[in-house]
Amino acid sequence: MVNRPFLLLFLPLLLVVSHASAQPTPSSSSWVPRDEDVRILEVAVGPYTLDDVILAYQDGTTTLVPLGLLSELLDIAVVANPASGTAEGFIIREDRTFFLDTARTKVVLDGKIQSYDPNRVHVLSDDIYVDSQLLARWYPLRLDINLFASRSGLSGT
Repeated sequence: MVNRPFLLLFLPLLLVVSHASAQPTPSSSSWVPRDEDVRILEVAVGPYTLDDVILAYQDGTTTLVPLGLLSELLDIAVVANPASGTAEGFIIREDRTFFLDTARTKVVLDGKIQSYDPNRVHVLSDDIYVDSQLLARWYPLRLDINLFASRSGLSGT
């Protein structure tokens, strides 16, 4: 299990999201994000802040993070395929397999099949968005999402 904390911080940015890129695929639930649901998150691993930010969505009290992009940023060998509504790979070691099937609302972790609430996973055209609390159960990490922390991104000289 990874001992380093993973911290996601909200950046207060204005962003206009194209509705074309946010349309759900046929295997997704009927939830469609609105412009006001967009959150820009900064990714930090322990004391290190990554240069990349991720686009996430707020759905009520739930923060939905992009499984494929977050896996790529954290160098986790899981690849999301939004076209098929699946994600697969392994976590940390090749024997710790991961397979997500959004059409069947099943995830396979280390060979064990689990069901999940379909309202906590949404397939959009660009990625598969997963409730951050659910993802923290699937991946051996702690996700801290602080929507009230902000950074200006500016520095004085």
